Amino acid sequence: MHGGVYKRRTPEKSDLYRITYQHFEEYEKVYPERYEEEYGYFRKIITATICKYLDCGIMEKHPALWPIAYPGPAAIEARASPFDFKPCCAG
Repeated sequence: MHGGVYKRRTPEKSDLYRITYQHFEEYEKVYPERYEEEYGYFRKIITATICKYLDCGIMEKHPALWPIAYPGPAAIEARASPFDFKPCCAG
């Protein structure tokens, strides 16, 4: 996006996000009783992955990733973009 204004994505408005946000905690609680016998124990990586998914794209949760103030032309020439940052979901 050259010369434009950043428009924040709103993943929290998607159906998948809202369903996950509203129901994952309950799913995690009932898993041992309802699903463990058939599917095995609840792996911690599942919770970690869901938390990352829920945080991804919501910059308010990651102030360290906010774009910095415009530093001026000399500093801009030294790097690719004035808004270089790694999104939380980029691995």
